[in-house]
Amino acid sequence: MKKRFEMTKKTGIVAMAMLFLLLFIPDPGFAQLYKDKTVTVLIGHPAGGGIDRMARVFTDKLGDYIPGNPTMVVKTMPGAGGYKALNFLYAKAPKDGTLLWFGPVQFVDQLIGSKGIRFDYKKFEPVGAIRVPPVVMFGRTDIISSGFKSFEDILKADGLKLAGTTPKSGIDIQGRSALELLGVPFQYVTGYRGGAKIALAVQSGEANIAVTGFANYSSRLANPVKEGKMLGMWYYPYLDSSEEPIKAEAITDMPDFIEVYRKLKGKNPEGPAWEALKMILEFRSVATNMAMMPPDTDEAAVDILRKGWAEMMMSEEIKVRQNKVLGYTVESVPLSVTNDKLQSLDAVDPKRIENLKAYIAAGARK
Repeated sequence: MKKRFEMTKKTGIVAMAMLFLLLFIPDPGFAQLYKDKTVTVLIGHPAGGGIDRMARVFTDKLGDYIPGNPTMVVKTMPGAGGYKALNFLYAKAPKDGTLLWFGPVQFVDQLIGSKGIRFDYKKFEPVGAIRVPPVVMFGRTDIISSGFKSFEDILKADGLKLAGTTPKSGIDIQGRSALELLGVPFQYVTGYRGGAKIALAVQSGEANIAVTGFANYSSRLANPVKEGKMLGMWYYPYLDSSEEPIKAEAITDMPDFIEVYRKLKGKNPEGPAWEALKMILEFRSVATNMAMMPPDTDEAAVDILRKGWAEMMMSEEIKVRQNKVLGYTVESVPLSVTNDKLQSLDAVDPKRIENLKAYIAAGARK
């Protein structure tokens, strides 16, 4: 009986070893699939911008984690707020595993049927997903004559000019809704092309308040903040399952907006503006950026890139690289989480979608 048990135990060990080999030792065929190949990384935003810079942090190293070590080449295809590249990915991109898209995911745009969208997020092949630190509301400290020193001073502000891109932008919706919820009058100025242009508009005095990504705030605006010319007022938190704000570890010099609202108003936010804001925060809480391949891409290629991405994100090398280039590390989001959210897009309450559409339309009339 003892001998039989020992044989069973040995058999189990051998089986586990074989399973390990199958899972973690690269299939020689995998190396052949990408050997001497070039993978183009498509970016739907201008070269040199925040999205382009972030993409290169990851994709410049991704080839090292793919059997066959393919060359990774970044190609920018700006246009239509990022839609041009996504439309290309959806309908015209090669499906042999040689093209990978990276950029911000704008689920809400698909929900409201934004003009120019000719793709369906649910049909792309996701490779990886991340969540960056939340976006930040910032402004000039000379907004008020006595000097803008903390978020409480927002109630004293007069003549605010909020710089933005377009009323349907999630960034802009966050900026507008916060000021409207607080009851602060402002002029909404659109047409700026990206975070860099918006930052310059506020710095020059063309506008005096705006919302921007944390990377832009912590790099481009670092010196004006240090010099006391700019101030980070609050950040827009991600929400947990109870719709409570999640503390952003990367942001230590300002409160989150929900905390600000509760302190200034003594209650929780509510109403159409809050419902619009909450919808944006809910979707951003899942993932802010993704790496995706065209629909129906070769299954083996998708599997290889997913494994390579996962291995890269667990490496110490990529953490060091993020801190060096971006000044922070992102959160890696399991694909199971993003897939669940993608598949639930068709189940969103139509009333919530109509409220968001009405809020966007109101922004266009400002």
